[in-house]
Amino acid sequence: MRFFTHAAVVAVFLFAGGASVAEIEATCDEVYLGDKDQPDWDMLTFTYCPGADVSHQIVLHIVEPNDCSTPVLNANPRIYFYNWQTPQSAYFCNDMNATRSEDFYATELGNGYYQVDFSLGGGVKVSNPLDNMSMMVQYGANWSEQEHFYNVVGANPDLNGDGVVNLSDIPIYSDFSSGTRPYDPRADFNHDGNINLTDTQFFSAHFNDVCP
Repeated sequence: MRFFTHAAVVAVFLFAGGASVAEIEATCDEVYLGDKDQPDWDMLTFTYCPGADVSHQIVLHIVEPNDCSTPVLNANPRIYFYNWQTPQSAYFCNDMNATRSEDFYATELGNGYYQVDFSLGGGVKVSNPLDNMSMMVQYGANWSEQEHFYNVVGANPDLNGDGVVNLSDIPIYSDFSSGTRPYDPRADFNHDGNINLTDTQFFSAHFNDVCP
């Protein structure tokens, strides 16, 4: 839970590939991450890969905090993902040694709504802590207004974080799918709470993915 100092932001995530819809519910001064059916699960999940070919769409609603109904126009928002603690569990293809991804810019839809379409390139390292990836929303003049969405989980077939999905990832994924390793949302590519055949098909489809 984070408190706003300026405008309130509501983000609706529409995931490709038939994955479930995750919503961020907000009042004027605080944000809740997660699904309406799991309000205590303060986690935002999505899937990405080194090949950066999993498309996502985010709709942001930005309103003034005083009345929670006046939309903020011409906000020009952008988003990026970053690691907020070490050791890092995520990397980004734009710079594998950096702590943050590239910027993704939104298109204004009107009435305070903004749409971001993006495909993030990168991977994960499941030997490192789960909850150290975050999303930043910036908007306003020179992007001076911002809000962090912490505890973002990026599911990714590059499970050892070496920049490519290859033979070295197979034993790790096999341990997850067989139950040898405990459940980890970073290997649950469709976010249904199970690591099974559907996830195996995704893993196979992205085998040999490498950062562009």
